[in-house]
Amino acid sequence: VVFLLPVTLVEIWIRILLVSGCEDIQEFYKDLLIITGVKKLTEAYSVLVKTYGNSDIIVTLQTLHKFTKNQDIISFQLNLLKLTNSSNLTELTQKFTKLTKSKTLIQSLTVIYDITEIDIEVFITYLTTISEDFEEVITVIIGYTKTTNFVQALKTLKKATGEKTIIEAIKHIQQKKPSTFTTTTTTQKPVTELEQQLIEIFGVETLEELLVVLRRIFTTQSEDVVTEVVQIISKITKTNITSFLQYIIQITGTSNFQEAVTIIKQSTQQKLTVVEIWTRILQESGQEDVQDFHKNFLIITGAKSITEAFNILAKTYGSTDIIVILQTLHKFTKNQDIISFQLNLLKLTNSSNLTELTQKFTKLTKSKTLIQSLTVIYDITEIDIEVFITYLTTISEDFEEVITVII
Repeated sequence: VVFLLPVTLVEIWIRILLVSGCEDIQEFYKDLLIITGVKKLTEAYSVLVKTYGNSDIIVTLQTLHKFTKNQDIISFQLNLLKLTNSSNLTELTQKFTKLTKSKTLIQSLTVIYDITEIDIEVFITYLTTISEDFEEVITVIIGYTKTTNFVQALKTLKKATGEKTIIEAIKHIQQKKPSTFTTTTTTQKPVTELEQQLIEIFGVETLEELLVVLRRIFTTQSEDVVTEVVQIISKITKTNITSFLQYIIQITGTSNFQEAVTIIKQSTQQKLTVVEIWTRILQESGQEDVQDFHKNFLIITGAKSITEAFNILAKTYGSTDIIVILQTLHKFTKNQDIISFQLNLLKLTNSSNLTELTQKFTKLTKSKTLIQSLTVIYDITEIDIEVFITYLTTISEDFEEVITVII
């Protein structure tokens, strides 16, 4: 059904009632606040955007009809909250996106619906016949199917129970009937807790897939590839492997480490593996821990993500290759810790980040990039830039005032 864009407030309300299945607009808004767990409509709309990934409430309501035969979409959402022991849409979204490795609730519902081909409300209702505790249900399903995550469990549910439909498969488990899978613990090594964590971190579904991905990314052919990768990571950070990989996923704004690797590789034009990039970064920066490097890197650039930080480097230093930038900066200082060098320059010049520092230096030297500015100053003074600026600020702690005095 194609709807024309509403042009008046009344038309918007009528469209909302038509698409939501509600009969009273005031009741709709009351329930919307309950579902989103907020007190104002503006806050509710913000929650909808974050959870469903769309800023158009009418489009969101239309989309939800795909997943249920319940014509009352508010009732559908309220029932999902109750069935999954969730207090609001944000909590529900966190549970579902974690289970399906998705970014929005719509994506999560799509994953589940595409596998089960069943009304989502009906499906979750049957699931909770196994246990009223939704978290426990997930654990039971995964354990019964001998899989490592919920999506994989759904895909193998019928095979594991020998039933022809998902509903019958759930009933099979609820009745505590045995699995059709034979136990092979004597011949097949069980998945360890670390391996399970890595399966989720790398966005794969099985241990076999994980091992293939690990060998590709870390270029190792070791039979005990997980142990080998742990040793590789331990050489570049003191942080434990899972915390480190999750941190990299976080600062790259990706959903798994495979995607994060793609972002990290954009930091240099050199054909290197991700570990080779990090190793070179540590060598050129003078740092000892790659996680600490990234934390300081974000502080220096004032960025919240690695991609944003790379963009700032390109503007301030005039290069998109972080290894080349680090190498070049050694020309201007004897400080082997290039991160410390930049942090000290920020402090000495009363600058909050590289962008602000660049603006000050390029204005002083009539240059376009920070590298050009440092080159101008160094070529004239022939002194370590950090030492030079340190001496300058003995005149005054206010860098702007120092420049005025010198001029």
